[in-house]
Amino acid sequence: MLERIGKAHEATGEQVALAFLMARGHNVIPSSGKKDRIIANFAARHLVLDAQDIKDIEALDKGMRLVNGPWCPVWDV
Repeated sequence: MLERIGKAHEATGEQVALAFLMARGHNVIPSSGKKDRIIANFAARHLVLDAQDIKDIEALDKGMRLVNGPWCPVWDV
C-alpha cells in the first residue's frame, strides 16, 4: 500500500510513512548514516497526502502491538 501511494506521488514507501505520521501531527525523527536516505527523509516534509491516501493507510491498522509486555507503556487504550 505505501509503495503504491508512493508511486502516485513519485515518492518511496518510506517517505509516505513519514509524511503520514507528520500529517497526523507526530514529530518524526528518522535516522540514517547514508546521505541519500537522509536526503530522502527530508524530502518527505514536502509530500502532501490526500484524504484517500490517509484513509488507505489508516485501514492498514490491525490493532496489534509488536511489543506487548508488562513493561510497555499503556499509550493505545
